[in-house]
Amino acid sequence: MFQGEQVNNQNPMIGVADVAEYIIRTLGSMEALRLQKLCYYAQAWSLAWGRGAMFPERIEAWGKGPVVRELYRLHRGQYWVDAIPSGRPELVAQDAGKVATLNAVLAFYGHMTGQQLSDLTHVEDPWVVTRRKAGVTEGQASSAEIGQLFLKQYYGELARRSAAQAGGQQVQGFAN
Repeated sequence: MFQGEQVNNQNPMIGVADVAEYIIRTLGSMEALRLQKLCYYAQAWSLAWGRGAMFPERIEAWGKGPVVRELYRLHRGQYWVDAIPSGRPELVAQDAGKVATLNAVLAFYGHMTGQQLSDLTHVEDPWVVTRRKAGVTEGQASSAEIGQLFLKQYYGELARRSAAQAGGQQVQGFAN
């Protein structure tokens, strides 16, 4: 739990704002682009590892990579994001599965810039195929959803391949 914060024991649903604020409190303020991509990878790996959705909001295949529109609305107009005031990171901190997923994702991707993360998403099937199926070209606006099942299958297969290549050993947290 974050110091000085009260926990609501009614276990409300964790949303993308809560996850984003948890990420900011863990890594510090960052580019909006980087925050969006870290939330994307948190969702993808949570699904791939069978832990369910990290948050319920849709991920869309925008021109600069995957974006959660609800999170975009919270940081719109900001290049640098210091906080998501409506985020409740203490709710995330109560969920051991979400914390474990976020810790692994941030350990693996957390050193990357927003542009590096965006470039990475641009060579991975969930963003590429979703945009292709929507009939949009590079840079063109799109609200096509990158489905949770697609994320689960694609990143699940990456985890299986990583584990197989390592002889069944866990690879930087990505063979859970």
